[in-house]
Amino acid sequence: MILHPRTFNIVMVLAPLLFLGASIGAQLRYDAVLMEHFNLREPMHRFIMPAPVVRYFAFGFENILADYYWVSAIQDLNKWDRRDTYYPEYFRIIATLDPKFEYPYTFAALTIPSKKNPESLTWLADISERGMVALPSSWQIPFYTGLEFHTVGRLYERAAYYLGIASAIESSPEAARTAYGLFLLHSSTDYERSRALFTAIYETTDSQETKKIAQERIILLDFIEAVDRASELYKDRHLIYPESLEVLASDGLIQVPPDLIKRFPIEIDLQTGKASLL
Repeated sequence: MILHPRTFNIVMVLAPLLFLGASIGAQLRYDAVLMEHFNLREPMHRFIMPAPVVRYFAFGFENILADYYWVSAIQDLNKWDRRDTYYPEYFRIIATLDPKFEYPYTFAALTIPSKKNPESLTWLADISERGMVALPSSWQIPFYTGLEFHTVGRLYERAAYYLGIASAIESSPEAARTAYGLFLLHSSTDYERSRALFTAIYETTDSQETKKIAQERIILLDFIEAVDRASELYKDRHLIYPESLEVLASDGLIQVPPDLIKRFPIEIDLQTGKASLL
């Protein structure tokens, strides 16, 4: 059967739309079935197509798909176990479909890195490098990346590399450049460097979600610093370092914020008295 040219054109327009709708519908149905049999207290695994495949089947609707995966990334953050590769793949997909969409790059920097998984910094570097190529005038992408290489990886040279790129960008604010200057001072402590970096983010971001995350990290840094000082006082009294936060609290040296500790469990090294995240 030979189709009329006008009919053929309509079919060629509708076919990609139908395929796109079917793809999104299938993903939503998969998610719905998964949630029906899922324990909400346990980490979640999702199957998503790799970024090159998603782009191949975008049919010109890259921005719509990028928004879909961006919403999925936000929704799935609290169910991610910090090891499963589906979560960083969200950001690779977004960077592939809409490379100039800036916020996902900085959000990835604040959410992907984890001390539980050293490979997470490799994932972040890959995503950030894409963003730095697509948005060379963005100081936030290298700045946020450098911060995480310092606070999570304790990789001073890698952190300095990214922070140096950020501070050299003309649009970078004074707060970011000041934090970078403090970072380079050998006399500054890890606490002072980390706090200055998160403070720069807090003072410069327009995103309330990013501001909330930065404020939470500053409070956490202040608490860990307080625990370190309290551990030294405890040792002066008892000649040994405390075994836990509860021991310090019972000795009247600190007050433990329950909500913060629930989100960020902390342990104390019995050899050094230093507090760190589990």
